[in-house]
Amino acid sequence: MRAWILLSLGLLLAPGVAAQSADPFISSGREMSRTDLEAYLANLEQAILDESQGESLREQARARAQLIRRRLEEGDFRVGDRIQVQVAGENWTNQSPGAIAPARLVAPAPGSPSVPTGQGAVGVTFAVQSGPSVKLPNIPAVSLRGVLRSELEAFLSEELSRYIRDPQVSAQTLIRVSIFGSVGAPGFYYPGAEQNVGDVIMLAGGPSSDANYEEISIKRGEDQLWGGEELQAVMAEGRTLDQLNFLAGDIIEVPQQSNNNVWLEIGRFALIAGSTLLLGIRVF
Repeated sequence: MRAWILLSLGLLLAPGVAAQSADPFISSGREMSRTDLEAYLANLEQAILDESQGESLREQARARAQLIRRRLEEGDFRVGDRIQVQVAGENWTNQSPGAIAPARLVAPAPGSPSVPTGQGAVGVTFAVQSGPSVKLPNIPAVSLRGVLRSELEAFLSEELSRYIRDPQVSAQTLIRVSIFGSVGAPGFYYPGAEQNVGDVIMLAGGPSSDANYEEISIKRGEDQLWGGEELQAVMAEGRTLDQLNFLAGDIIEVPQQSNNNVWLEIGRFALIAGSTLLLGIRVF
């Protein structure tokens, strides 16, 4: 835990991290609403047309704009996601049809120690199936196409109102995320969409002592979505998985330091710790 606190301080104090991300980020909450995404897309489209921006930044804006358009059209849910649902007055359990036992929420890599998800139980967990859709007890499968995570509770309330009078619904989205590299327990995890990248790395046991946090990256297949100083900046801002446009199957990769860098990082952490003590901040 101490190492991760120092690492977090390193993200905040490291040179270059104070620079803001180039993308014109918009969000009114930890999960982005449709209005947020539309405003974000409008700002990205302005950035694309701004010839005063470098071509690399404009290309980055084009890529982000494509992600946002896809979210607005197709929604956020993919096969492999999970949703936790609780409906007041309904006796749904982990043995209900379509439900998934909590033990299956975390899948560490073979040989890695089992670690908890860190998720508070919102209700019974169901898998997102092809369509995408979700099968809840005693009703037909519900299509999730075009639904954003921020819209899930209202959407399910409307759908369930066809079968249940005035349903009181609580729902949370769990995203299937791969965490590989220099962490305590690499593997596949299902964090909440409102968690940030640092929270998710802690689900995997936190970074190892030889982790190179400056090179942490977020990938979708072979494509890198976030990396370098920009990722460190948005991590320092505390952006959530939803705000970073995560989808099921995305990868957080924590590389190992080269031997030449290990002692430099130890010295850097020592300097940060010393500076923290001088500022009168107590770190446990």
